[in-house]
Parts: sequence; structure tokens; C-alpha cells
Amino acid sequence: MNDLTALTPPLLMCAVVIVAIVAFVRHEMGRSRTDGGKAADDFSAGARNAAEEFDGNAGSNADASAPASRDT
Repeated sequence: MNDLTALTPPLLMCAVVIVAIVAFVRHEMGRSRTDGGKAADDFSAGARNAAEEFDGNAGSNADASAPASRDT
């Protein structure tokens, strides 16, 4: 019985941490988008712009959806 008494505080803290993590994840995953789902579009546009700048194609008239040609 002394073993159970010694383990009660760590088990209680473990249970509290698990409940807090589950509550946080449910809160974050259940949040509805107020921007109409545009965040994913904004990210892909930003990633495309960053890729163009990295490739050195920023400001070119090339189609952004077509891969940049590597002909030199």
C-alpha cells in the first residue's frame, strides 16, 4: 500500500498533463476558419514566390505553375 501512496502524485500529474494535452489538441483542431480557408492558398502563393526568388525567376513573365527550365 505504501507503493501506491508513493506513486499517487506522479500518476495524478501524468493524468493532468494528458488531459491538458487532449484538451489543447481538440481546441486547436476544432477551430473553424474565419478567413474562409484562404490560409492554405496564402501559404502556397508564398511558397511559390519564395521558390521563384530562390531560382532567380522573380519578376519574369513565366507561368508560376510551370517548372522553370534548366537550359543554359
